[in-house]
Amino acid sequence: MEVYRGRKFSVKVVEKEIPSRGKVRLEIVEYPESVVIIPVLEDGRLVMLRQYRGAVDEWLYELPAGTVEPGEDPRTCAARELREETGYEAGSLELLASYYVSPGYSTELQHLYLARGLVYKGQQLDEDEAIELVTINLDEALDLLWGGAIRDLKTMAGLLIYHSMTTSRRL
Repeated sequence: MEVYRGRKFSVKVVEKEIPSRGKVRLEIVEYPESVVIIPVLEDGRLVMLRQYRGAVDEWLYELPAGTVEPGEDPRTCAARELREETGYEAGSLELLASYYVSPGYSTELQHLYLARGLVYKGQQLDEDEAIELVTINLDEALDLLWGGAIRDLKTMAGLLIYHSMTTSRRL
């Protein structure tokens, strides 16, 4: 039974058969797929955002990200969000990973893309977005993460996956 429908997500209460547990009642947030992008400049620096988030009333360091629109391909969404939030268009987008954000209560599947061959065209921010661009090398970004300045989980996961991949194979 749907108990809430908003602009971006809905909440349902359902009964499900859980292996070895029987029927249980679950509250599920149905959220569309989303994307996170790691934009890498030719010199290796990352393009990140310093974005105001009203839900927590803070400016956060983040990787560009967004919600896949109905009927939209995640790669198309990644290209769109990269352009809107950073102003860059990518020559290439490589899917690095797909993972559930919080499968204990949400259906959201997130796709992490690596963007290279960046060309600046100009930001196209939504009216509810307050974003400043930050260019930073990976080591500096990891220092911010380990120092507690990066507190956004999608950004933490993206940076750590990218770091792991850069140390285990050449990108």
